[in-house]
Amino acid sequence: MTCCSASSPSLPVATSIVAATTPTTVADTTPDTTTPHTTTPDTTPAVERPTIDELLARDHVLNIAHAGGDQIWPHSTFYAYDLAVAAGADMLEMDVQLTGDGVLIVQHDDTVDGTTNGTGRVDGFTFDEITALDAAHWYVPGCWPCRDLPDEEYVLRGVRTGERPAPDGVDPETLRIVSFAELVERYPMMAFDIEIKGEGEAAAAAAAALADEIAAFDLTDHVVVVSFDDATVELFR
Repeated sequence: MTCCSASSPSLPVATSIVAATTPTTVADTTPDTTTPHTTTPDTTPAVERPTIDELLARDHVLNIAHAGGDQIWPHSTFYAYDLAVAAGADMLEMDVQLTGDGVLIVQHDDTVDGTTNGTGRVDGFTFDEITALDAAHWYVPGCWPCRDLPDEEYVLRGVRTGERPAPDGVDPETLRIVSFAELVERYPMMAFDIEIKGEGEAAAAAAAALADEIAAFDLTDHVVVVSFDDATVELFR
């Protein structure tokens, strides 16, 4: 697969999203992946998390940020989700599964090889171990999967681990695998589209953990939960 220019593009700056802030609304929700910019955080009170019924009642096609912006920004990272919220996403999409020590994380593949500098099954890592990995290791703007490019094309590789200085406005902490609980707390203004990954006992355990966290965060009316495994769907219901 051939793609990507020979020169490294500039990076957008992700404004930190916290409970006391509201994402800036923009008319054009096409992400800017070419020009870095700095945005002053909006300090107006946070809006309430919308319910799924409220979202479906809106008079426009919903903008659902798949993994925060798959192929645009580093998959399933705070960096990606921050930029998706700032770009006007209505809802955040994610995949969930359990680490080896039972923490529900936001992660698509059952191994860490696809996005990080690590290798091995997700359930072979503790939460502390998996969050130490560089989740932007294989990131190339607009190019996925690209594994045979010069090192300089991987514009955020090593920022998480301190091997490369962080570009202006990029927080290395946003370039890691995150827990579902962390994501919920970071985006109190967003509803979620959640896929339970896998099947069998592992998926059942993830479904049980997800149900517990949905109850703990009072998210029942604010989430859609899906799985490609019918047994997992029935169990979750």
